[in-house]
Amino acid sequence: MLYYNNYIFFIKLQFPNLLKDLVKTLLKRLYTAYVALLFVTTFFLFAPVFLFAIVFKSKAKYGLLANHWWAKIFFPLAFIPVEREFRFKPDKQQNYVLCANHFSYLDIPSMVWFPLPFKFMGKKSVMNVPLLGYVFQKLHIMVDREEARSRTGSLRRAMEALDQGFSLMIFPEGGIFTKEPPKMVAFKSGAFKAAITKQIPLVPVTIPYNFMILPDDNRYLLHRRPFKIIFHEPIATKGMDASQVSVLKQQTREVIEQELKAQLDNLQQI
Repeated sequence: MLYYNNYIFFIKLQFPNLLKDLVKTLLKRLYTAYVALLFVTTFFLFAPVFLFAIVFKSKAKYGLLANHWWAKIFFPLAFIPVEREFRFKPDKQQNYVLCANHFSYLDIPSMVWFPLPFKFMGKKSVMNVPLLGYVFQKLHIMVDREEARSRTGSLRRAMEALDQGFSLMIFPEGGIFTKEPPKMVAFKSGAFKAAITKQIPLVPVTIPYNFMILPDDNRYLLHRRPFKIIFHEPIATKGMDASQVSVLKQQTREVIEQELKAQLDNLQQI
């Protein structure tokens, strides 16, 4: 009887919290389903532009710019407040190599806030996503990091894209590998080699809160909160050579790490 009474007391004590957690989880699942449906719907809205850019390869920039137009529709309709911070004014006559931290699947659509046409260097696994994978494969650059031939071919296509006037977007961690965000894993060298080889400015990019909005925890639940992306001042590469790849890599990492720390410290003080 004493055990039963203690059990009843525990249930009465914990039931409000359990009910509250259940309701919160249900609301998050409904919100996540709404955003997923919104993603698919808006994707189809821009599908004709993407297909036009795929068929007429000389018009590829229109398909890439459509990504930017899509973001202006998707994020507001997803009720995600957006804060973009540019610490330089992008030059329409200049192309860039952009490098960002990568903690969440939300990072890829986040990058479309950059206003100039660019190509992603992304993992080959993206091709497995229905429809989106096809468009991504045709408009961007796929790489299989397990195969040396694929890495070499992807780097060659990246150089060609830069020669054509496109900017290049790379997650230098090579994927979502960290188990302790906002701590980054080691950077790979491809982005930095490309920037130095082509003598193109490299732009560090910090995405501080996405791992809180859509954590990489296999639950695929969205947590609605403000989104922020910071495009830092470009790092000049003119005059650099292949021996300075590690120097450029470290400079980029320090910029992103310092901003991650500053943003998260500010968040804790609010």
